[in-house]
Amino acid sequence: MNRCRAFYERYRRPIFITETSAGHNDEEKIRWMRSSVETVLKLRQQNIAVVGYDWWPLFDAVQWTYRFDSAPVEEHVRPGGWNNGLYTIEKGFDGVFRRVKTKAADEYKKIIAATYL
Repeated sequence: MNRCRAFYERYRRPIFITETSAGHNDEEKIRWMRSSVETVLKLRQQNIAVVGYDWWPLFDAVQWTYRFDSAPVEEHVRPGGWNNGLYTIEKGFDGVFRRVKTKAADEYKKIIAATYL
């Protein structure tokens, strides 16, 4: 919060919080989400122009190494690894990867609707 305040006081430009996330399970993600949104709302109450907030990543990530390798995509998806997306990657019985909504995605939707972030 202090860094955002210092930035705003120095540059007098609106702030957009991007690429924020934490946690590898829904409880950790939701805890961070609530805390960071609470900070945004406090900054706004102090007349600091925070114009937006964005969770990143929306989806769990397939590692960038996939782009440069001929190995199957499965070797570049790390279950239990970097999975702070609002949607997880799950491999179906048919071998197809699917994006599956998490509880954190539902919480994000509620927070956005309630706070107009």
